[in-house]
Amino acid sequence: MYWESRQAPLIAFLAVVLGIASCNSFEDRYFAFRLSESTAVPAESVQLIPVRRSEFEIPLYGFKIYDSVLVAWQAVKDFSLTACSLYSGNTLVHLCRRGRGGGETLTISPYYHIVDGVVELVENSRFRYFEINIPESIKKGQTIFDRTVILQTDNSPSTYNTILVGKDSLLCYDAKFNTISRKLAGIPGFSMYDLKDGSLIEEYGIARDASVKLKKKSPLSLGTLFRSDDCLVPESHCLGLAFYYFPAIAFLDYETGTIRGVKIEGVPEFNQMKRFLYFRGIEYAGGSIYLHYVGEPQNDDLSSEIHSKILKMDLSGRIEKSFELDDLYKSMEYGNGRLYLSKASDDYLYEIDLKKLN
Repeated sequence: MYWESRQAPLIAFLAVVLGIASCNSFEDRYFAFRLSESTAVPAESVQLIPVRRSEFEIPLYGFKIYDSVLVAWQAVKDFSLTACSLYSGNTLVHLCRRGRGGGETLTISPYYHIVDGVVELVENSRFRYFEINIPESIKKGQTIFDRTVILQTDNSPSTYNTILVGKDSLLCYDAKFNTISRKLAGIPGFSMYDLKDGSLIEEYGIARDASVKLKKKSPLSLGTLFRSDDCLVPESHCLGLAFYYFPAIAFLDYETGTIRGVKIEGVPEFNQMKRFLYFRGIEYAGGSIYLHYVGEPQNDDLSSEIHSKILKMDLSGRIEKSFELDDLYKSMEYGNGRLYLSKASDDYLYEIDLKKLN
């Protein structure tokens, strides 16, 4: 009895400490910012069956939508961009083919954005930012550049995400060891550049330390651990990030440099021994965030069915609605008041009218 009475306070203390460590380990070990209290995914969900559109002549990987044009990134042959008709699937023009000549590039990032008919893209091998005019390129049958800027760095970085914020500021994300600059060396994060002269403006660290230890048999690597998809929320001057391998969403305010995050409840915890994919897309439209979630229900065994959902989130990080998809989809993009999805099993494009998600 004496031993039990003496040990009880110690056991209680250890329980509190372990509880705090357990609650904080997710944030403290991986991210340079805190995650807010868990956001619950509604238990009830409505099933969605997207409408199948045209079949395309190219694989729909890393595609973007502009008006009646679909642009897709191609890595199989020559690391190029191809513009296709959204309605027929036919190829309209091949953009920035591999090479060193005019209108050619060496290694381009698979992550890019299209704003008002202009593709915003980075060539990793030369760390060169450039803009391609889609209507003019289609009209003339060749790549037409609107702007080219050499970004200033001492290294040869591999950027994963790039996005133009405002007219002359560019955010470049290195999810691995951040070879873009010395300040964030070894720490995944964003570097902001001034496109008037290519100079570095500011940097924002995403991870606490890139030397997070992964177990030897982990299927993940440091190069993939902090990969994310993004969307721009202009009126809130922030960038929304959906992480591939973490059940978390982050919002980077690129005017103040602050970052806030939300951990999604009701899905499996991050496990570095599983290559478990959480999000395959994040889009902003009509004041809401739309997340493409692919994963397993909480506490299910390894044989459980994989779920594919679209989650509707408000800008505070609260999940408002959950929609179950009828099949597995690999990509999601917004355009023309619709969400467009593609599958790994075919080259068709599928669409969902946003009115069905309100």
